[in-house]
Amino acid sequence: MEMFMSVDMKYLMFIVPIILLFHELEEWEIYNFHKKSYSEEIIEETKLGDRLWLIFLSLFGIGWTVVCYLITNKVISNVLFLLLIDFCLLNSIQHIGMTIKTRKYNPGFIIGGIIGLIGNILVVLKIETDKSLPEYILIGMLCLIIPGIIDAGVNSRKNRLPQMVVLILKFSNSLEKIMVK
Repeated sequence: MEMFMSVDMKYLMFIVPIILLFHELEEWEIYNFHKKSYSEEIIEETKLGDRLWLIFLSLFGIGWTVVCYLITNKVISNVLFLLLIDFCLLNSIQHIGMTIKTRKYNPGFIIGGIIGLIGNILVVLKIETDKSLPEYILIGMLCLIIPGIIDAGVNSRKNRLPQMVVLILKFSNSLEKIMVK
């Protein structure tokens, strides 16, 4: 752990998009899981749309991290990077929750849920250890995921996907329409 904390944050950042990339690969067949697990009426998704989203998000995560890496102001860099961490943490919690609820493997659970949760927490601990961000900003940024956690819990009880996932599916449909034209 001490060796991990001695690594420069600028390099440590890349753990997050690398985990995200492998997480998206783990989700390659999420379409089938959604079709088996959730009501047809709320899901407008296709296998191609899902996969386009997985590729888009992987590339976006890498690009976002590169931008944060290039920003020399540590506070601005970390605040922007925490937006990606927030997304990944929320996704981790949702995968863990969906796996617990359905009592079956949820594509994305192992890498996105377990490894992603651990990796993102370690990066947050590094930000805290370095004191490169005021604690109130760090805590405030992490609290941004609370509405998403609540939404995931409420929708889980109704056997529906979290609103974030529904919005992602809509976005993936748009990506598909643009790509297929």
